[in-house]
Amino acid sequence: MLIPSRAVGFAVAKSLARDGYKGLVLGYNSDAKAAEHAQQELQDVYGATVFCVKGDVAQREVLQEMFGLLRDHFDNRCTAFVHNAGLLAGFSSMSEYEGAPTLERTSNQQLLNPLDAELSSVEKNFEYYWRVYTLCFQLGLKQAMKCEGLRHVVGISAPGCNLSQSPRLWFDDRGQGKAGMEYLVRVAAKAYTKQGINFNAIIPGNVLAGGTILAYESGEELKNYYDNRLETTTGRWVGAEEIGDVVSFLCSPQGSAINGLAIPVDNGLHLFGG
Repeated sequence: MLIPSRAVGFAVAKSLARDGYKGLVLGYNSDAKAAEHAQQELQDVYGATVFCVKGDVAQREVLQEMFGLLRDHFDNRCTAFVHNAGLLAGFSSMSEYEGAPTLERTSNQQLLNPLDAELSSVEKNFEYYWRVYTLCFQLGLKQAMKCEGLRHVVGISAPGCNLSQSPRLWFDDRGQGKAGMEYLVRVAAKAYTKQGINFNAIIPGNVLAGGTILAYESGEELKNYYDNRLETTTGRWVGAEEIGDVVSFLCSPQGSAINGLAIPVDNGLHLFGG
């Protein structure tokens, strides 16, 4: 059971399918062509049975449809629940959900100075990302725990969203949603530890995927922003497949003793901030 974004979500699905997860339910926001490609490759290369559900996970009915597929096609079994919703609404992705931000691509200057946003947009943005990340994770977890065989839960966070890392600019609205999800991961790990389920979050760094590509190519301001962040690490981007492999490890018997952590898979970005 996977709530994916584009490149990272697809990479996670491929790693899981390669390592033995042969029944997958994937969610996607709007890019039907990319979803069809992912479904076909997962079926052809890994022999997986794959279902894709279109819709913004800010809407409860999208989750309900995804778990309905588990009941109808997989005997209501869910071994792993992975929440990976990564987007910058209005910039990297447009949503049909009426509560989503509808501005077209925000100016780079506004992205790098997010607290200067108009008050009218602040409330809408914060509520939207809370729904996509924190609320979706909690509602999805409740449904996953009603399934048979749940053993692994992973949330994909973002850099600079918790108190162990320095804050990142242009993550103010998204960051609070991700921070809330990380907190729920820790709470769930403590609450359900005797049920044999491990809960963890992954904090990716400079991953060249999806909205990051659009941001990097949109102008000198954001290009310089990412280039400066790369200089603090080894100077290379983290591959989406590297994120996928860590998720797959956490969702395996070998990783089942790792519980309640937010793990930076960021090439050392958390050591330097920026």
